[in-house]
Amino acid sequence: MIELCQVLSIELEILERGLRRKTFPSPLQQAKKSIHWTGKVVDLVELLYALDTCNCINNGEIGVEELADSLSEIFDVKIKNCFSAYMDMKRRKDDSRTYFLDELREKLNKRMVESDLKGGKFKKR
Repeated sequence: MIELCQVLSIELEILERGLRRKTFPSPLQQAKKSIHWTGKVVDLVELLYALDTCNCINNGEIGVEELADSLSEIFDVKIKNCFSAYMDMKRRKDDSRTYFLDELREKLNKRMVESDLKGGKFKKR
């Protein structure tokens, strides 16, 4: 019983020190350490504009720049001048100008078909 009291006392002291220093990481800071955008930044901008267009974030009550700042922080990548990237996307010559979204759609559909063929099982990471 004495050992348990000592352990609890030490744990309380550690917590108190942490609270005084405010050194506890927030969930966003913890996630930031483990989530990194590894694709092209222009692909993230394409996704950003799709989310903005569909009002998927804050019911559309967020500006593109604010959304870019949030995604930059979440994915630990700097999105610079997203309007310029959007204008570049608009100038694309193919039938579809949404290369990344098309690729996402195609690969997700393929994954679902493969999963169906395997009896509904999916590949775990």
